[in-house]
Amino acid sequence: MNAMQKYGGGLSLVAAVLCAGVGYIAVDGAAGTGALLGGLVAVVAFLAGTWAISLVLEHLPGIEIAGALALFLVQLLLLVSAVLVMREMSWINVRAAAFGLLIAGLAYQIGQVWAFLRARMVAIDVALPGDEGREDV
Repeated sequence: MNAMQKYGGGLSLVAAVLCAGVGYIAVDGAAGTGALLGGLVAVVAFLAGTWAISLVLEHLPGIEIAGALALFLVQLLLLVSAVLVMREMSWINVRAAAFGLLIAGLAYQIGQVWAFLRARMVAIDVALPGDEGREDV
């Protein structure tokens, strides 16, 4: 598990639990359960997506943009399908589930950006041809 998965997953889990708490307090138990379920679906979907794109980058680095687009479309279809399935569950509030899914998804993205901005980038100093006599290199 890399830092982007740790920060994204951790922050989105906290957001899902907070949404569930707000749902329980503000509406009822069905809203809290729905928000928690929606948030957990988002966490699983985005963790799986980050894992999948890391496999693409490791094994097929030439198709990273196409892989990212395909992954985005698959995640979008899976999340919309999850909301449609949750609509048929009478024991949850589907609006709260969609809200939990949205908030947890946004929190995951914020966590990924935060991890990326805190990452240490390796810089390699390479001597280029013609730099042998220069003093400022």
